[in-house]
Amino acid sequence: MAWAIALVVAIALAVTGTVLVVRPYATATSHETQPATYVASTGVLDADVPASALVTFLPGPPAVAPVSGTLTSTSIGADGTIDAGHELYAVDLRPVIAAVGSVPAFRTMALGQSGPDIRQLRSMLGLASGTTFDSATAAAVRAWQSKNHVVATGEVELGDVVFLPELPTRGYLAEGMAVGSYVSPGTVVVQTVQARPRVAVSDPDGGLGLQPGMAATLGSGTTAVTGTLGSPQSDSNGGLGYPIETADGTSPCDATCAATFAITIQSQTPVTIQLVPTTTGVLVPESALAVLPDGGYAVVDDTGQRVAVTVDEQANGMAVVDGLADGTTIRLFAEAASG
Repeated sequence: MAWAIALVVAIALAVTGTVLVVRPYATATSHETQPATYVASTGVLDADVPASALVTFLPGPPAVAPVSGTLTSTSIGADGTIDAGHELYAVDLRPVIAAVGSVPAFRTMALGQSGPDIRQLRSMLGLASGTTFDSATAAAVRAWQSKNHVVATGEVELGDVVFLPELPTRGYLAEGMAVGSYVSPGTVVVQTVQARPRVAVSDPDGGLGLQPGMAATLGSGTTAVTGTLGSPQSDSNGGLGYPIETADGTSPCDATCAATFAITIQSQTPVTIQLVPTTTGVLVPESALAVLPDGGYAVVDDTGQRVAVTVDEQANGMAVVDGLADGTTIRLFAEAASG
């Protein structure tokens, strides 16, 4: 009898234990987990990255001394600006004046002469266009000489004028030049620079993901200038530099932009690179994109149906797609689909 009672109690305990263990499991699996969803909607996608650019002024036409003498003074300002009529320097106390012209000064200009250098001289003096050194030219030269505190002879001696192709421009004393330096014919006394500096974005280790054609902005507000990245070139640091260019291949850094940089040293300046152009369309999370066997993409709607889409742009975990209606509910993680 005792054995029978013990057996009944053991069976009862076993049954009770089974119920306690199995019931929670049955309860947990009775409700299927619903997939996370996302409502696709129209929006704007873009991506910018800050970078650093190197600003370099390339050499322009030099001002070359045509005569020998001692450099007794220099008149290049701190910003390097050179205007027509500007005194560049003086040799043996005689001022040397900048004027516009593509033909260099090569002779003493005097009454009766003619040529393109005379045309340039007449233009400098404010006379009517012409190629002849006439009496009116001589009178204008005497007035100009008196203004510059030079004996008014009516002749422009070789070395009194330096013709430069374009003015205004910017320049600096050439290396080795200082008051007291001796100059001889052919000595570069002042080195000018090109009006627009080269601006190249640095990407030393290629970590920024830069590509030619990306939009780049230098500066901000009303002073901002924009261009696109050109083909990369090796820089002095052994990395790659992407020049910022306009549509015609020139630097976008115009006179206003260039005036903010020193011409004698390379300057670093911040720029903003547009890695992804501003794109408007239906936005979906990148996690919702399924890669198809043919390399295309699809999303899965909330019914489990696969919808093929075309990806226009991707950035910051989102993608702009074609082929999906605005307001469509899709699964956040496209791991499976019934169609």
